Amino acid sequence: FLQELLLPLFDRVGRLWSDGEMKIVHEHMLSAIARSILWDMLKSAVVTPTAPKMIVATPTGHWHECGALISAVTVAESGWRVVYLGPSLPAEEIAYGVRQADARALTLSMGHGINDMKISMELRKIRRDLGAQIPIFVGGRGAAAAASLLEEINAWQTDDLREFRNRIEAMGRHDLV
Repeated sequence: FLQELLLPLFDRVGRLWSDGEMKIVHEHMLSAIARSILWDMLKSAVVTPTAPKMIVATPTGHWHECGALISAVTVAESGWRVVYLGPSLPAEEIAYGVRQADARALTLSMGHGINDMKISMELRKIRRDLGAQIPIFVGGRGAAAAASLLEEINAWQTDDLREFRNRIEAMGRHDLV
C-alpha cells in the first residue's frame, strides 16, 4: 500500500500541482485523507514493549508530514516502537526527543529540497548533538537534494521503503540480541 499506491500517488499529485493541472486544495485534501489513514495504521501496529525506539520527525521548514507518517508506519511494522514528533522541528528539539525517549535511531522526512544554509546547519546540529552512535535515516525528495550533506554527517538516504524496512529490521534484530 505504502510503496505501490501511496508514494506514487503523492508523486503524481506533486507533478500535477507543479504543472498547474491541480490546485493546492486538491493536494491538501489528499494529505488530510492520507494522514488519517496513516495515523490509523500507526495506531494499530502491534509492537512489543521491549522493542527499540525510533524517533520520526521532519526538520525545520518541512511541514509536509505524510512522508514522515509513511516512515513511522514502516518503522512500526518493522517491529520498532515509534515516537512521532511531527513536522518542522528545530534540531535541538529533535535531538532532545531522541535523548529523552532513549531512542536507538532517528528518521527524518524532507518532502522538498531546500537549498539553503539553514537546513544544512540544522542537520549538522542534529548529528553533533546525537553523536556518531545514533543512526540517522533521511528520506523524501529533499534527501536526494541533500545527498552530499547526508554523506558528510553519516546519515543514510532512504529513497526506497523496501530498502529502509530491510535495514531497520536488521538493526532491530541486532539490537534485540
